[in-house]
Amino acid sequence: MRNSSLNLRNQAIFRLTMVGGFLTIMAMVLMVASPAQAASKCNFTRNLDLGDDGEDVRCLQQYLNSVGVIITETGVGAPGRETNQFRDLTKKAIANWQKDNGIVPASGFFGPVSRAKYEALMSATPGASTPATLPATTPVLPGTSALQETITGLMAQVEALKVKAEAAPAATQATKASAEADIEKAIEMIEEAEQEIDDASDDGEDVSGAKADLDDAKSDLFKAVLAYFEVNFERAVGYAEDAYDNAEDAFREVGGETREDQAEEALDRAEDLIDEAWDNLKVREDDGDDVSEAEKAIEEAEGLLDEAGDAYDDEDYQLVLDLVIDIEDSIDEAFDLVVSSEQEEAKDALDDAKDEIDDAWGQVEEANDDGDDTDEAEELLEEAEDILDEAWDEYDDEDYLRAKNLAKEVEDLVDEALNQL
Repeated sequence: MRNSSLNLRNQAIFRLTMVGGFLTIMAMVLMVASPAQAASKCNFTRNLDLGDDGEDVRCLQQYLNSVGVIITETGVGAPGRETNQFRDLTKKAIANWQKDNGIVPASGFFGPVSRAKYEALMSATPGASTPATLPATTPVLPGTSALQETITGLMAQVEALKVKAEAAPAATQATKASAEADIEKAIEMIEEAEQEIDDASDDGEDVSGAKADLDDAKSDLFKAVLAYFEVNFERAVGYAEDAYDNAEDAFREVGGETREDQAEEALDRAEDLIDEAWDNLKVREDDGDDVSEAEKAIEEAEGLLDEAGDAYDDEDYQLVLDLVIDIEDSIDEAFDLVVSSEQEEAKDALDDAKDEIDDAWGQVEEANDDGDDTDEAEELLEEAEDILDEAWDEYDDEDYLRAKNLAKEVEDLVDEALNQL
């Protein structure tokens, strides 16, 4: 019986591969077999909106997908690929669900009204707290009626194996979660490799070696899924890792660049940028510029580089790429904080000019109180203030020489104003 079952599944997977449906069936198998991805009753203890993260978000996405309000047909958020992140697609799906259920306004905000409606719907649904089972109908894939019959048989066996996987002892749950995650990673890598191979083939490149590696990856992936259903999660992890490695080899063979490659290159670039920043800062300091604030910004960039190195070791390559962007921003900010000697001189000149104007206005007021004619002096000081405004504009535009020259004109006008008293 066991050999017969294996033969049936092997035949199905062979036929699916021949019609290009291998990844479709694998994704579908994972979707219906993994209790972690099944639609269960959610316990919402807070309102949910754009930008929120958490397992309650994942549960909400699973619920929406299970009732036909699909987040997205493919990619992140699709059935079986729900995430813990509340983003635009989730908000749109909630808005559609609200429209279907008469909630006004259908804004996509999952608040008290929506939560109450959810509870009412789930209370009216028998077995709402029980994970969803395999749909009664099997999705139609390309092929003949014989192929459809084979797939139907495969899905029936998957349903039986699903029950066995759900009953795994609690002690194996961590390994089970690892197997699910590794299988999903392998599927994504296979998809990327297939796309890269197609592109390379269109460009006339030799892709025979890459295709051989990809075939090995698909074979390993099927073994991983089979081991998962047979509750041999450790073996599933091993096969999934092999599938990922073979798919990655195929991907790289045709010129693909993995996230790991991108992260490594980004780290090297960040190290070089920091070294160059210190060298340039030393030159500016030797020129008499004030670099104290800039040094703090580069030290901050070095701290971010340490975090990026730790993220790389943890294989969190997306975090590495994000941190390198922050490093680049810190270095740009560092050189904005450098105060050149010319800039400092210009600022001092403008501050002095402002002080002189203020002092002059004080003398004008005193003269006015004494009954003196101060009209000419006031006009000159008003002209000096206008020129000072112009000088600050030049300073902001980093034309420090022009700013200093205008500051000198201000001082001359102030002197002339005082002579009128």
